[in-house]
Amino acid sequence: MAKQLTEKELMYISDCLEIEEKEVKKFKDASAQASDAELRNALSSISQLHQNHFDTLKQHLS
Repeated sequence: MAKQLTEKELMYISDCLEIEEKEVKKFKDASAQASDAELRNALSSISQLHQNHFDTLKQHLS
């Protein structure tokens, strides 16, 4: 049986979602502007990592 999240926990997850969403956008934008392929790939990987964090947190709200 899954534990019900408290209001404080829900607020924390919501705050984390906002942060992760901003990080995804920041690294996607930086990747799009990078001229060096290696840097572009690294920034894209970081963006994907934050997207994975976002997706995982989002599951806790479903």
